[in-house]
Amino acid sequence: MVPFVAAVAAGVRSVMTAHIVVPALDDEPATFSSRILQGLLRDELGFQGVIVTDALDMAGASADRGIPAAAVAALQAGADFLCIGPHNTEDQVREIVAAIDAAVASGERAVRSVVAEAATRVRR
Repeated sequence: MVPFVAAVAAGVRSVMTAHIVVPALDDEPATFSSRILQGLLRDELGFQGVIVTDALDMAGASADRGIPAAAVAALQAGADFLCIGPHNTEDQVREIVAAIDAAVASGERAVRSVVAEAATRVRR
């Protein structure tokens, strides 16, 4: 925790998540944990910058759920910017966009509000 406290205090503008589980904080990997991204990073530490995921095509992120579902889950947890990895096809990118669009269209408030807030943070 010490490095994160110091980074936030120093005014770091972005951080990257990791697809690791920190059992003391949550049973979900950090990339998909609202307890970590929202509760700890934003609320407790006061981080105002952009949260970027590590590559969602990594097995630790998408092996069990697929990249489109991983993208939606990361947004729901509080990620602002999705790194999907370097080896995706245009069709895969369309699938990711479609999954996010579907989550927003379905009225999933968490995704809709996170996308709006993320757009504001990324534009800064």
